[in-house]
Amino acid sequence: MKYQRKTLVGLLAIGMMSLPDTVLAVYNLSIGNGPDLINNTYLNANSLADSLVFSDISLQADNSISIVDPIDLSSTLVLGPTLYGLTLQSALVNIDNLIVMGPGNFSIKAPIVNLVATITDTSAVPLGGTRISGTATQVNVTSTNASIQQG
Repeated sequence: MKYQRKTLVGLLAIGMMSLPDTVLAVYNLSIGNGPDLINNTYLNANSLADSLVFSDISLQADNSISIVDPIDLSSTLVLGPTLYGLTLQSALVNIDNLIVMGPGNFSIKAPIVNLVATITDTSAVPLGGTRISGTATQVNVTSTNASIQQG
């Protein structure tokens, strides 16, 4: 068996295992559809989805995490559907574009969240119930494309 090694913002993926499920913190992190940056300030959504096939992922940034393109984290081109959840942890999280999740949970650990777009499942239904959680004390809903419900 040939092992492939890949770095994902501090995440080490070897073959069919991902170790560990937390990542190194950066100051600002953008997630979109462009290429990964070697300094870990920009993360490609397909690379992230590849890791969500095998493990829960926690992304951390000291200042902000921003979703800069519509992203689909529900499946990968090569590995198929994702199974695990994603946690975004920062002082500020900007959901500026659509996020499509697979069956895993989605968590935001940030005091401030700017919500411009929705976080949905593969059927375009906004995540709810036990699938989404957060610690925000301030949520700014700045678009008619986004909404929030207190559960």
